[in-house]
Amino acid sequence: MELVWTKQLIVEIAAIDSDHKNLIALINGIERVIIAKTLG
Repeated sequence: MELVWTKQLIVEIAAIDSDHKNLIALINGIERVIIAKTLG
């Protein structure tokens, strides 16, 4: 299940919000690789 960045996750500190967005993207990428390797 892909994680989605929403307004509810904003902490109003630009550096932290940016890091959180990047973390979500990394987690989603890892999930896609795991799924591809499992199904592949």
